[in-house]
Amino acid sequence: MNLPVAGAFAAALLLSAPAYAQPASDNPAPASNAAAAPDVGASAAGQSAPPATNAPAATAPTAPPATTPAVPPPTASAPPTNVPAKGGFVGADIPPPPPGKGEVVFFRPNEYVGWAVWFNNRENGKALGKLTNGVYFVTVADPGPHTYTAATENKDMLKLEVDPGEIYYVEGTVTMGVFVGEADISPSDQDEFVKAAHKLKEVKSADDSSASAEAGK
Repeated sequence: MNLPVAGAFAAALLLSAPAYAQPASDNPAPASNAAAAPDVGASAAGQSAPPATNAPAATAPTAPPATTPAVPPPTASAPPTNVPAKGGFVGADIPPPPPGKGEVVFFRPNEYVGWAVWFNNRENGKALGKLTNGVYFVTVADPGPHTYTAATENKDMLKLEVDPGEIYYVEGTVTMGVFVGEADISPSDQDEFVKAAHKLKEVKSADDSSASAEAGK
């Protein structure tokens, strides 16, 4: 074989051979087998730790201050009843009741019918005062229920509920009876007492120790 022919044949074989390797890129990326560094701020659970707080120290509960029970205000007393003198008569003066007490004013208008008949007003058998014609008397009463009686040839009864600081009026009269007349006591008011007061005179009640013997007759 001629050498020139052999060289041309070898060159033809090289040109027709397939290319199995890709050419390298102009800027190849450097290979790296290093692992990524862990995130320093992350916790094992994947959450950040809560910030520290300055919570106040627990203190023992304090007892509430002692309170003083409220004292109810005193009950105001009814104003006094003043009836000035008129036409030669004395008039009347009803003072207010003592603190925490009530008052009952028993009076009997000055009338012709039964003028000579008198009777005692009583409570539980105790004489409180004598009602003759044209007089009045005042008795102090504890708060609560009271039962008053008057008797001549009959016996009359009146029940009152007394409140502290209040003044009550009870009118006594005598009506015609079989022999001496019948006693009657009934609830009244300040206006009726004032109408009759110009012709009334005050007598002592059994509250006055100097009149106890007189009232008990």
